[in-house]
Amino acid sequence: MATLAVISEYHPYHNGHAFLLSEGKRLTGAEHAISVMSGHFTQQGTPMYWDKLTRAGAAAAAGIDLVFELPFLFAAGAAGDFARGAVKLLDQLGNVDYLCFGAEDPDPEAFDQLTDILLTEPPLFKNTLKDALSAGKSFPEAREDALSAVLGEGIRPLLRKPNNILALEYLLALKLLHSPIRPVPVKRTGDYHGKRDYSSATAIRRALKETISGNAGANAENKANHAITVMKDHLPPESLQQFALSPGPLTDTESSLTMFLSAVMLSAENELSEEDLPLDMTPALYRRLLALPRPFSWEDAIERLHTRDITKGRVGRVLLHMLLGVTNRDRTLIRNSNDPLYLNLLALRKESSFLLRQMGEVSRIPIITKRSRYQPERGSAAARLWEIDCKATEFYNQLLFAHLGIRREDELRSTPVVV
Repeated sequence: MATLAVISEYHPYHNGHAFLLSEGKRLTGAEHAISVMSGHFTQQGTPMYWDKLTRAGAAAAAGIDLVFELPFLFAAGAAGDFARGAVKLLDQLGNVDYLCFGAEDPDPEAFDQLTDILLTEPPLFKNTLKDALSAGKSFPEAREDALSAVLGEGIRPLLRKPNNILALEYLLALKLLHSPIRPVPVKRTGDYHGKRDYSSATAIRRALKETISGNAGANAENKANHAITVMKDHLPPESLQQFALSPGPLTDTESSLTMFLSAVMLSAENELSEEDLPLDMTPALYRRLLALPRPFSWEDAIERLHTRDITKGRVGRVLLHMLLGVTNRDRTLIRNSNDPLYLNLLALRKESSFLLRQMGEVSRIPIITKRSRYQPERGSAAARLWEIDCKATEFYNQLLFAHLGIRREDELRSTPVVV
């Protein structure tokens, strides 16, 4: 029985995700599917519209057998951290046969050339990358220049599409790990604005935010009803039913994020070592943050701190890491450790319990099904990763309470969703 995996945010799980699942199973003959899904926060450093259990339950209801959480440090990281963290966890599960992902241009030969260059870093690549970074370009721009220098200008269009970029990171991670998991790229069938084929998650969220903003006085129940109306044509019916049971969506948290950031800034130290800075923060960016005229909002900070070489997404991630106390030292600890990490089960299909048992027999890492019983070795990389995950849940629960008046159990008392 073959099993395929999908790495995702499912923000929310929509018809495009359902197509990816069915197409992946068609291409591979896999009978089962699992997912490693981001928790409460996005790669851009923003809170998800729905909590992780709701989103995982929606994915399981639509056909994903088991949904695990991608730990916060990877989920709210740059593309490389996101992909490598997820692929490493899937590899350590031991019985995943395929990794299925979308790409605008699923060209195996082109991706194979790109990953070989990124692994070997020939002199032309390294020199061009160095020169582009010195000229003030962002790392993605500099890497695009370096790859184009080796492979020619014709490769640039492929490197400028978001799903292609993430696909490249997945393929690179598989090669770095010498993983037996086989990649299965599926051609993406929709655009980013919902104008053809399947609406993207971005387009769905944009429509949601516009609708909720137009009903600013609505309570949590009314907001949930508005959300269902917006999403009904874009989600599988089984997923829609799961979202109908949830509060939200949590579409407007900037004011709360501003207050948390203001509180943290009051006690921010003037000097920190690079390892003690918030994850992905540089000394220069930290000095600029401290020098911002106060008061400022979360959005102000992102707008003022982003530059050509530092994207808004990176600034958002850095500020979120600052709020949660996640540092460069944490990433160093986890990257350099050979300790086993873990996978936290968020949701499963009732009939797939046997698959969970099978994975537990061959997995090289713990699978957490009862969170209160998980006790990683003190001082280990897993212990720090788990501490951060629990803190991220606590923070998200505070945002839920502040905006929707919803109280949720903390991480240790919560249980996986069974559909």
